[in-house]
Amino acid sequence: MTIDEVRELITRGEGPTIEFKREWPQRGDVTVKIGSELVAFANTQGGYLLIGVDDNGLVVGVTGDWQKLEERLMGLCRACSPPVILTVEEVNLEGKSILVAHVPEGQDKPHRVRDICYVRVGSTVQHATREEERWMFQESGELLFERTPLWEAAYEDLDAAEIRRYFERRSPEAILNAGRPLRPFDTASPTQDKELVEQADLPLVVRRGDQLAPTVAAMLLFGRRPQYFLPQAFVSAARFPGLDLNVTAIDRDTFRGTVDELIEQSVAFVRRNMRTASILENEKLPRRTDIPEYPLRAVREAITNACVHRDYSRWSQEVAIRMFDDRLETLSPGGLVRGMTVQDLGTGKYAARNPSLAEAMREMGLIERFGTGIRMMRREMEALRSAPPIFVVDENSFTATLPARELELWRNEGRRRYGVRD
Repeated sequence: MTIDEVRELITRGEGPTIEFKREWPQRGDVTVKIGSELVAFANTQGGYLLIGVDDNGLVVGVTGDWQKLEERLMGLCRACSPPVILTVEEVNLEGKSILVAHVPEGQDKPHRVRDICYVRVGSTVQHATREEERWMFQESGELLFERTPLWEAAYEDLDAAEIRRYFERRSPEAILNAGRPLRPFDTASPTQDKELVEQADLPLVVRRGDQLAPTVAAMLLFGRRPQYFLPQAFVSAARFPGLDLNVTAIDRDTFRGTVDELIEQSVAFVRRNMRTASILENEKLPRRTDIPEYPLRAVREAITNACVHRDYSRWSQEVAIRMFDDRLETLSPGGLVRGMTVQDLGTGKYAARNPSLAEAMREMGLIERFGTGIRMMRREMEALRSAPPIFVVDENSFTATLPARELELWRNEGRRRYGVRD
């Protein structure tokens, strides 16, 4: 790092990505004192550890053998499980030597030291919660929450008729059924249906002794009462007059059911709250053309993405649909899957947080071919002569915004009628 870059870090002060240490700890458990800092950075956003700077940002310099300090730091990295990646530099500032250690965000979260997982919260280091550890496992790709068995539920909490219809829509090769032909649902044996589900290539159930428990994915797809076992799996929708949330909604609803039912109810809500512009194409021989505020195919795709690709491990968050005079927003809990960026959207690159759920929905014809939905949304908005969709991502949510077409239509029609030119 350059001297100016280090000065910038010191000026910013301690925070989520910066930690100062006046000196190397002389007493106590150094592995925990320094190792916890390294692990917390790796488990969060990454960050910089500056040794030789006190809590107030005063440069005091490093005493002792700098090279030995570097070796100690590298040893601590190897003491973490899995090991933390680290780069160390010596920077001379104000005639004093300080040690700058950079810890990038870890790729194999969660990292631990002495079997304890730490995270960075503001300028402090804290023990990770159980939920935070689960998120880290998901981000690293080691845990798929959709495969989690719901041991409090039973196979009978799934709708057998819907399961049978799903399998009958699939090709016979998709079911590992010991060579037995598919049977019509009205002649199906409940025992043999359980065998079909257990042997299917999608993880729908998990057996423990005599107990057959549905997975999260199975409950979302076929549950009789999905929200009883997954209370976070609902959609809230609201239509607000104006452009922000600081007013009372003129229509509000909450939707529950399986994923396909959530999508249908949500699309119906948008349809009933969506305005339609009427344009006269020819003043001499008037013929009215009705143009919708949003292309429904793009609306369905945005809602489907929010429901299928959301992070269902976030118990306190739901999918939210917000309609305003100038836009439609769909908010989905959880950011993009690891390895995906906003720039990747619409390029054909694809990664699913819930691959089994997505695959089943694709087989049922309820979602676009993988990696093509965003491109379709952009085409539909362009065909309606609307502004393109906007995607905003952070670590907690994914928001897709469709700009309203009606305001632009009325503006253009008024300009045409009254001879206004740009």
